[in-house]
Formats: sequence, C-alpha cells, structure tokens
Amino acid sequence: MRRRARAEPTSRVREEQTKHQAQRQKGPKKNRRKPGSREMNSKKIPEEKALLRRQFLRLSDRR
Repeated sequence: MRRRARAEPTSRVREEQTKHQAQRQKGPKKNRRKPGSREMNSKKIPEEKALLRRQFLRLSDRR
C-alpha cells in the first residue's frame, strides 16, 4: 500500500503559521493584577483574616 504525498499548505494556512511563530518570539505575557487588590488585602485586620480562615477550614472539613 502506497502512502499519499502530503499536500502543500494553502497560503492562508502558511500565513497563520507565520503569525503564530511571530507571537512566540514576543515572549510570555505578564499577568496583570486587578488595581487595588494588594491595598485591599493589606487593609484587612488580623481578626478578620483569622475569622475567614476558620470559616474556610470549617467548610473544607464538611467535604
């Protein structure tokens, strides 16, 4: 049984392949944080953090 020769990719496929290669060369994108999330977390009082932690642990024990 003979194998079929591979067909040449169409021009559209070639354009997409070159576009993908160009995107790879740019490098990884940096994940952006939502503005203000760090400030909101630092303002939480320790008692509130402890309470949230206890609630989380209580919910995870139910599973």
